[in-house]
Amino acid sequence: MKNRTLTLAAIAPALLLLTSCFDSSSSGGNPAPVANDRSMAEGIITEGPGSDPGIPPQPTAPPEQGPLPYSSTRSHLTINDNGNYRPFRIKGMTLGAGLPGSQAGELKASREDYARWLQLMAANGFNTVRVYHLHFPVFYEALDAHNRNNPENPLYLLQGVLFPENADGSADLYDLTQELERRTLLAVDCIHGNCSVSVSANNEASGNFATDVSRWTLGWIIGREVYPNEILTTNNAHPAEQSFFGEAFRVRSGGAVEVWYARHLDRLVRYERDTYSTQRPVSVLTWPALDPITHPTENQRTSNQDSATFNPSLIEVVDAPGGQFATYHAYPYYPNFIGDDPGYRAFSDAEGPNAYLGYLTDLKAAHPDMPVFIGETGVPSSWGNAHFGYTGMNHGGHNEQEQGRVNARIMRSVESVDLAGAAFFGWMDEWWKRTWITDYFDQPAPSRARWHNVTTPEQNFGLLAFDPPSPDFSQFPPTPGQPPITTIQTAASNAFFHIRLELERDLNAQDDFVIGFDTYRNDLGESLLPGGTSTQNRNEFALRIRSGGSSAQYYVTQAYDLFGRRFNTSQPEQRYRSTASDGAEWHLMRWQNSGARSSDNGDFSAPATIHTIGELKVGGSDNATSHQAVTISNRRIDIRIPWTMLYFVDPTRHRVVHDDSSNPPGPVSTESSNGIALSLAANGSLLVETERFLWPQWSSAPATRERLKAGVEHFADTLRSLSNWPAN
Repeated sequence: MKNRTLTLAAIAPALLLLTSCFDSSSSGGNPAPVANDRSMAEGIITEGPGSDPGIPPQPTAPPEQGPLPYSSTRSHLTINDNGNYRPFRIKGMTLGAGLPGSQAGELKASREDYARWLQLMAANGFNTVRVYHLHFPVFYEALDAHNRNNPENPLYLLQGVLFPENADGSADLYDLTQELERRTLLAVDCIHGNCSVSVSANNEASGNFATDVSRWTLGWIIGREVYPNEILTTNNAHPAEQSFFGEAFRVRSGGAVEVWYARHLDRLVRYERDTYSTQRPVSVLTWPALDPITHPTENQRTSNQDSATFNPSLIEVVDAPGGQFATYHAYPYYPNFIGDDPGYRAFSDAEGPNAYLGYLTDLKAAHPDMPVFIGETGVPSSWGNAHFGYTGMNHGGHNEQEQGRVNARIMRSVESVDLAGAAFFGWMDEWWKRTWITDYFDQPAPSRARWHNVTTPEQNFGLLAFDPPSPDFSQFPPTPGQPPITTIQTAASNAFFHIRLELERDLNAQDDFVIGFDTYRNDLGESLLPGGTSTQNRNEFALRIRSGGSSAQYYVTQAYDLFGRRFNTSQPEQRYRSTASDGAEWHLMRWQNSGARSSDNGDFSAPATIHTIGELKVGGSDNATSHQAVTISNRRIDIRIPWTMLYFVDPTRHRVVHDDSSNPPGPVSTESSNGIALSLAANGSLLVETERFLWPQWSSAPATRERLKAGVEHFADTLRSLSNWPAN
């Protein structure tokens, strides 16, 4: 048997250079390649006679191949069970490997990590793992070992082939032709355990891929979420590309984008067939902004989310027994039309109105001849919410228990429409990620992965959390208080600024505590706390705990308030920087996560939406949730404030927001903080003001402990209640 060695030249990573072949006896008994293909070596797609719409493809004799392991029906992917292709329900989990402290693409997980995670996935009801691109060989080794040890309950693989954006900013997808083909054929060889990859100039996985996991590979998914302007640019740049007739797939009438994808699918299927004597279902990744459905609530003047279309149904099977399926990244809260459309809002389930169910129903109807797979969905457990969905399925703002319940509801919605299944995003919290709504608060990117932004949705989608050690209050000596507070302690962790107040008595219903936070510069900030208490410190933020701990509100000074910055709805008094003031307004901290909108014809409208993140959660230690900011028990008040709510854009380097309202929306300016000083008042009287607490800087992520989130059990119960084998 020959093993194909692939060297990716750093100076020309788009080219695929085949170097020496070498003998290997450890690749799992792969069939010997039956054909060498010039187009693979040159990294190009061979046009062939089928590229001319007037010339039908010339039939070729494929190599002998046994029964395919996987195929598809009109609604589901299927698995060959002793010659009987049984419809399979995908209960999937997407898997990245962005461990705390690592950046996208570094893939630092070990084989032991992968083995542990795969075992946890299977134990919690998942039957499929989806990856976006090649992982290092240790992942495939762990998957193969897991499945060999669990032959009656394996985890199937959906292997992705991700292509990048053009480095030069080109929006023409045809400029990515060579690179996508290179990655596609590389992935086929690696999944069959038949390649060795050196050089990782593009942060790609490398190593000796000697483990054949093709037997577990349910299908291929190529692509990424393409922007609408890329669709429009590509179609306009290639007006003659309206049809394609290949050996495996064809487009009888479509646009240049459908033709481009059809060629890649055709190339993928032919290469795996000719080289490994097998094939499997294939798919192109897309998302609702490009769906072939008209959405009457959208406005082309203010949104591009209904401006372009990619229609997988225009790609037809010619000779691809594995078939194809449509893959959509479809969340319940975005684009806006999913929650805005009155027709979708008319749908309901056992928990009430469910616009997402309406959209999924429409999506399935738009693809009547192929399975529809929701390749990415779910909600995060972040404190902050970037986008409201209809009836509570939001882009954040869910605690861990709520996250599990909403994910379970999403899976039931997918099942009720009889889709092929879903893969949830994602397995773990990944600290390197950004979200548009918190871009002001977690910069620069290299530092982001070293601390955990609990307010940003994209960092908190995971079912697996990474908890730091308990806060070390010994970092700063206790400050003596005044009755009813005996001592004040502070600490810093990777996610929070912590305060601990020891009390001489239990709280009563009349107690009203206010804590001011002076985050930088003695000469800037507000000198009067909410409630009117005067302080020597000048504070940028304030926390008020009222009615003996029954509620807590978090405020920012009027000048420092960033509310509305992105949408240009701020008031003139908002300077986006701290200023010296004496009696200026305090604003409850809020995020604006959408502007007011209306449809093209004015028939539909929706108001701006606002997330009141300053309404903090209060409770006891016996029933604390993941969003609890104030915990009251045993004559103690424990407070934790996320760094972003103190406007620390990089707590590892003490950097805070210090912007200018005359600047247009964009990255904020920052300044170095000299620490946080506190002012504490109780029932209208100032009790104590502290010195500044300045924690040590850190240059690597702290040690963490893995933990399945509190809502996983409920979600897992739903997954386990759904059979892997739907009735049809």
